[in-house]
Amino acid sequence: MSNTDETAGRAVLDALVRLRAAEEEKRKIVKVQTGLSENDQEALRVVVDGGASGEPVGPAHLAKALEITAASITVMLDRLEKRGLLRRAASTTDRRALLLRPTEAGIALSAAAHATSTASDRLFDTLPAENAAIITQFLERLSETVAEPLAPAAV
Repeated sequence: MSNTDETAGRAVLDALVRLRAAEEEKRKIVKVQTGLSENDQEALRVVVDGGASGEPVGPAHLAKALEITAASITVMLDRLEKRGLLRRAASTTDRRALLLRPTEAGIALSAAAHATSTASDRLFDTLPAENAAIITQFLERLSETVAEPLAPAAV
């Protein structure tokens, strides 16, 4: 069988399907191991990253970052604080403002939950520039195709 563009393209598609499946399986495993939903994991990551960079994170910033309501943030923060993963503290510059600080347990759990992402980031760092350009161009075209509006459904 010759290695035509069609069979090469099919191999890429198969690899993307396997990647999606592996990512989904990893999300399930991390959720079970950490006891955190994906939103809780992302909230904790934002708070940990903010603490590491010295940029304070407040509930409004977190709600915007996660694209969820203030009411949902309050429930989430209650849950994460109860587990000892973060704490709420008054701002030293504006006593009306509330800041979120990760605890040591929160930092450790966030690092464990995102270990796969860190390993993936290191793998991307090894990608030769010429290959990266080709892959990037292809994935951009694929994203545009996926984002195209759906045709009206036949009734």
